[in-house]
Amino acid sequence: PPPAPPPTSPPPPTSTTPQPAMDAHLALTNAKAAQAAGFTGAGIRIGVVDSGVMRNHPTLAGRVVANFSYVDPRSNNLAVDDVVGHGTTVAQLAAGVAAGQWPGGIAPGAQIVSARIINDERPKDDGSGQGNEVTGGLGMTGIHNDLIRAGVRIMNNSWGGLYWTRPTVTAQIAAEYRPFIAANDGLVVFATGNESRANPSDMAALPSQPGVGGSLPAADLERGWLAVAALETANPSKLADYSNACGVAKNYCLVAPGTAAFVGPNATASNLSYYYGSGTSYAAPLVSGAAALVWQAFPYFDNNLVRQTLLGTATDLGDPGPDAVFGYGLLNVGKAVQGPAKFDWGE
Repeated sequence: PPPAPPPTSPPPPTSTTPQPAMDAHLALTNAKAAQAAGFTGAGIRIGVVDSGVMRNHPTLAGRVVANFSYVDPRSNNLAVDDVVGHGTTVAQLAAGVAAGQWPGGIAPGAQIVSARIINDERPKDDGSGQGNEVTGGLGMTGIHNDLIRAGVRIMNNSWGGLYWTRPTVTAQIAAEYRPFIAANDGLVVFATGNESRANPSDMAALPSQPGVGGSLPAADLERGWLAVAALETANPSKLADYSNACGVAKNYCLVAPGTAAFVGPNATASNLSYYYGSGTSYAAPLVSGAAALVWQAFPYFDNNLVRQTLLGTATDLGDPGPDAVFGYGLLNVGKAVQGPAKFDWGE
C-alpha cells in the first residue's frame, strides 16, 4: 500500500479569519453564472483521493458511485467512510448539492469516486517540517487503475506531506500518474499546500521536479496537471497567508478562495450543521468542480484543452500574465464554460 500522506497541513488558526458568506465559494469564482446557464457537471466523475467520503452525507447521498479504501484496517476504522472528515468536505465543495442554508458545491451534478489513502491519525513529521521523505514510487499505480476503471476524469488531491531529495524519485512517481493523464486523458488537480512557501509541495509541482542530470522526467504530465493555491476569501486579491504560492508551477497553476463554508461531515438530513475552514485543501476542489462543468460543456475536449480553458479564463491577478504568486489568477467558472479564451500557448 502507498505511504499514507496527511491532508494538506491545516493552516494555523487566526482570530482574524472572518466567517465567509455561505455562498462565497460560488460567488468569488463566478460559478453562479455557470450554474444559471445549466451546467452541473452531469456525466463527469471526480475522484477524491483523500480520507474517504461519507456516502450518506446530505450533500452527497446517492452520488458516491465507488468507494475504495487503501488504508490498513488494523489501524483505521473502516466501519466509518470518513473518520477524519476532510475528504467529505473536499467532495462537497467540488460536487455537493444544496442542503439547508448551504448552496452546494461547484458541480452538483457530477459523481464522486472516493479513494481513501489518508489515515485516521495524522502521520508524524520526520523533523524536516516538510512531512516525510519518500525514496521511491508511492505505490499509487493500483489506486489510479481503480480510478480509471471507475470512469474518473478528474482526480482531486488535497493532500501533501511528502517530499523527496533523490532525483531518481521524480521519474518513479511520474510513472504512476502517467496512465491516468496520458492513456485515460485525465486531469490531476493538486492543492499547493499550506506552509506559506514560495513554491508548491513537491507533489503539487510534480511536472517541474528535477530528475537525474537536471532532466525533467515529469514534464509531459503538465498537459493534465493543475496546481491550486488559496486566496483570502475576505480579500480575494491577496494570497492567503498560509498558502504556498504557485512558484515553479506558475504555468499550470491558478488560485481559488481558501476559506469556505460547508456542511459538517457527520451531518444528517434532519440534523444539519455548518462549519467553515481554510486551506488550499478547500481551494483545489473548486477547480476540480469547475473542470467537470467545462467537460460537460465541451465533452470532446481533451485534458489539456480543459486545463487551458480553466487557466486562460482565470481573472489575472498580480503581475500581468502567469506569475509566481497567483499563476494564471482567480478561477472564473462562468467564463470557463464559454470555452477557451487564450490561444497563444507556447506549444
